[in-house]
Amino acid sequence: MPKISVIIPTYNVEDKIDKCLNSLANQSFEDIEFIVLDDGSKDKTFDIIKKYKEMYPEKFNIISKDNEGISATRNKGIELAKGEYIGFVDGDDFIENNMYEKLYDRIIENDSDIVFCDYFEIGKNKKVKVMGDKDFFGNLRTNPELINKMYFSPWNKLYKKTLFDDIRFPLDTKYEDLEAILKVFLKAKKIEKVDLPLYNYVLNDNGETFTIDENVYDILKVYNHLVMYFKELKDNESMYREFEKLSTNSLFEYVRLLVTCGKFDYVFIYDFYLQVLNFLDKYFKSWKMHYIFAAKNFKDFFVRTMYLRPKNYLKFLKKRRKYKKDILFTGFTL
Repeated sequence: MPKISVIIPTYNVEDKIDKCLNSLANQSFEDIEFIVLDDGSKDKTFDIIKKYKEMYPEKFNIISKDNEGISATRNKGIELAKGEYIGFVDGDDFIENNMYEKLYDRIIENDSDIVFCDYFEIGKNKKVKVMGDKDFFGNLRTNPELINKMYFSPWNKLYKKTLFDDIRFPLDTKYEDLEAILKVFLKAKKIEKVDLPLYNYVLNDNGETFTIDENVYDILKVYNHLVMYFKELKDNESMYREFEKLSTNSLFEYVRLLVTCGKFDYVFIYDFYLQVLNFLDKYFKSWKMHYIFAAKNFKDFFVRTMYLRPKNYLKFLKKRRKYKKDILFTGFTL
């Protein structure tokens, strides 16, 4: 039985999968299995994966399946994993050759539930080191401020597999990472960080960390599920306050991305913006006051104030976007 199982979902990444799998095959940690699940790729991705199975038959377990989406693919990997610990690597990323050795040594040393590391963001012409707080140690229940110091992606982390016993990535929704990984972090009793950038997160072709589309309404569904989860936990008020901060900052960031991406009519953006206000008003009584007083400077204060004034924000949107009658209008009601 391997100590670590690494789950690698792939879909149409023929130009990147070789670099990904090569970085896995050359890991300094040897007691490890790689579960590569191809989600119905239409290019040569699976042909490349098969070559690694031939070269490293003991390390690679490969699966070819019908296209179901990344959540179903990761969930299948969790079910197949034999290791005591599991990790995730996306098929278009790659890792440093000592990443799992470093994470495993730390997780064993202190009997931790989760250990994560810093990472690089890699674009066409740049490589940026993303460093989190040093000496990160604790858990989200006793140190709720850690909720807003985390990046809730599955990758760059090593987990005790038992944390996923009753948690899976939600199906048929975008932004599934946040819901599943935040729940896992809430279960963990001890979380640590290795202060080294060991994961390489490759940005998409336009240099953005992610694309935004009409499925942006799914983020409201995810936060709605998380509110219910937090309420079931019946934990301390300070933790729910930190969750309020996470929700507010994240949702307004999606509003900003809708404006700046240039793909949507102002009516679509304004509808999503109103849904954000509706969500925050429903679940966080004092969020407006907290949001305003968290401003870092005058410019930030001005932007936050504008977000809280629907009529003013609508005027702003009308100036930024011309009206189109063929708008895609997909409101989500809580």
